[in-house]
Amino acid sequence: KSIHVHDFAGRFDRYGQLYTQTRVTDVPADVLAAGRETVARRIEAALGVDHAGYRDLYLVLLSLASHDLAVMRGAFGTPDRVVHAQQTGPNQLLAVLDYGGVPCLFDMALAQYEWWDEWIHVHGERDEVRIEFQNPYFRNASATVRLREAAGQTASERVIPGVPDTSFRREWLHFADCIHAGAKPRTPLSGGLADLDLALRIIQAMPPKRL
Repeated sequence: KSIHVHDFAGRFDRYGQLYTQTRVTDVPADVLAAGRETVARRIEAALGVDHAGYRDLYLVLLSLASHDLAVMRGAFGTPDRVVHAQQTGPNQLLAVLDYGGVPCLFDMALAQYEWWDEWIHVHGERDEVRIEFQNPYFRNASATVRLREAAGQTASERVIPGVPDTSFRREWLHFADCIHAGAKPRTPLSGGLADLDLALRIIQAMPPKRL
């Protein structure tokens, strides 16, 4: 009946204790400035004059929610259209997508949580499924699936925990399977291009905003 995809990021400044991070000051200022200028001009050209003012929001969409777009494509395919989209904060957007008549609410934002708030909730005619993703910066943290369905004339709720593992390990195993056994890639280049196209469609569905 409906889909809700939600991704509000937690704080990023906590991860220095977990990983070695490259700070902005580690890159020469002239190299950094030239790179940013090149990226900005390319994004502005892609968005078009009337929507170039969403340049920074588009970057947030790609950096934070690109994997959400990939999950949506893997689960539901490519939406027929973007019904509505709007910027709801400096680093926040909301969009309504149409998957064959099934509405999908997609909202994304940068927040200052001490946790990671990311999930997909699918409402069916007689059941509901919710996938809760863990903090992507915590190694081996797996998603949790919550299923609500009928059990006779009452409700039944099940929690299906994921298997602790690293997604990177699974990706490399799948990649090796594609090379050695000819398995079909789950994430072909065409899929990535489709995600970029959807991100562009979401931004261009917003009211005009020039630089």
